[in-house]
Amino acid sequence: MKERAKIARLDEVVEVAEVDYQEAVDSYTGWCKVCKEFTRGSTEPDAEGYDCEVCGEKEVVGAEQALLLGYIVPV
Repeated sequence: MKERAKIARLDEVVEVAEVDYQEAVDSYTGWCKVCKEFTRGSTEPDAEGYDCEVCGEKEVVGAEQALLLGYIVPV
């Protein structure tokens, strides 16, 4: 059975520029929950558990998934 996605705690939410979010969506760039930034290319919108190219942790989610789970808020 697939593990349910974890919704972000309030202290995990990061504001990102709307233009940066849209660029990440358009280029399939993933959001690292550890680095708290867009770090990984070739990431599907609903991805979870991908490797981060910066820190190496398996904490990258797709840009849209990061928004839906509350890890980012475009401003």
